[in-house]
Amino acid sequence: MPPEDLPSLFQPHQEVETISVEGLPETVITPPSGWLQFRLAEIWTHWDLLTTLAWRHIQVRYKQAVLGGLWAVLQPAAAAAAFTLIFRNMVGSTGAVPYLVFAYSGVLLWQMVASIVGTGSMSLVDNAPLITKVYFPRLLIPLSVVAYSLVDFAIGSIILAGLMLWFGCGLSLAALSLPVAIAGAALCGLGISVFLAALTIKYRDFRFVVPFILQLWFFLSPVIYPITRLPMFAQNLIGLNPMTGWIELFRFGLFGGIFPIRAVIVSAVLSTAMTIFGIAYFRQVETHFADII
Repeated sequence: MPPEDLPSLFQPHQEVETISVEGLPETVITPPSGWLQFRLAEIWTHWDLLTTLAWRHIQVRYKQAVLGGLWAVLQPAAAAAAFTLIFRNMVGSTGAVPYLVFAYSGVLLWQMVASIVGTGSMSLVDNAPLITKVYFPRLLIPLSVVAYSLVDFAIGSIILAGLMLWFGCGLSLAALSLPVAIAGAALCGLGISVFLAALTIKYRDFRFVVPFILQLWFFLSPVIYPITRLPMFAQNLIGLNPMTGWIELFRFGLFGGIFPIRAVIVSAVLSTAMTIFGIAYFRQVETHFADII
């Protein structure tokens, strides 16, 4: 279906033809009014720009780095090893899954989301010269952060596969839920990052607030501990964390067990709501980005 046939909700802009003072035809582009203006067709038509921005993020991140893309493996591996040394005896049993594999799986998924939120929240400020010089859908910038974070996640998954083979952790049909868990976690990170990116344009204080939020969010998520080891009131509280369901579903896909249906439903609802609100707010204020950045 061509873009002109799509509902106005998804249209990239509205064009109004007017007559200038000199009598020559002039096209005026006006942004649509109101909330919930996602304009998804605009993103689709700039798909090539999205891939270019994602590839640029990867190049900039590992430019002049001796180990290059190996940092995508070393960071979660070092974190999981440190947590194993410190928390293995404190956390207690993780079932039939060795704690190192348990911790690495949680850290790997968490670092993908932390990268999306942390880098995405500053992505507009970091690309200020590009925003002020040329028009393109600004939403492509935080979306490109999601793309390259998924690349880092894929590289880090190689170590996870190796650990599971080493410790004899085989996959089952539950592995079919892994893409859902990864996509849900990425959606959760996207919703928060686009909202924070729009806020950071006007309030630069968020560059100091976001690391603190991520640190607190990490310990309130079942990344390095099984949620079943907590008291029931703590389980119910952490169950309201939008990352809880995706982490539990990710581990279910890897190790099997009981399907965390309640946690997944809560995470799906919260992640979807945050993404809708985040993109709606982003689209509402993006026309002012070039003026205040």
